[in-house]
Amino acid sequence: MKVAKCTQQDIDSLWDIAGILTRLFPPNSFEIAHLDEHDYMFDWDDPDDISRLRQRLKDSVNAGNILRCVSNLDTLLSPDNHVVDPNSDVLELHPDLKNK
Repeated sequence: MKVAKCTQQDIDSLWDIAGILTRLFPPNSFEIAHLDEHDYMFDWDDPDDISRLRQRLKDSVNAGNILRCVSNLDTLLSPDNHVVDPNSDVLELHPDLKNK
C-alpha cells in the first residue's frame, strides 16, 4: 500500500497543534499569546479564551493534513516496513538498510 507523503504545511500544522496542546496542561503554562496578540494566561472559565482556543485549533487543523503526518510516521516506524530499527530507542535505519 502506498501512503501519500505529508507536506511541510502538514508538518507545520501538526507542530502548531502539538505546541498548543502541550501548553494547555500543567506543568506547562499556556500563554494566550500563542493564540493571538494578548499577553496573559489562558483562563478555562473565560468564554473568550475558549472561543479563541477553539478557533486557533480549527485554523491549525485546517491548515494541513495532520492525519497524513501521523500515517507517514506510522508507516516509517512500522516494523513490517523495515525502515527504522525496531530495537533502537532512537531513530536509526533498520539493520537491513544499514548493511546495504
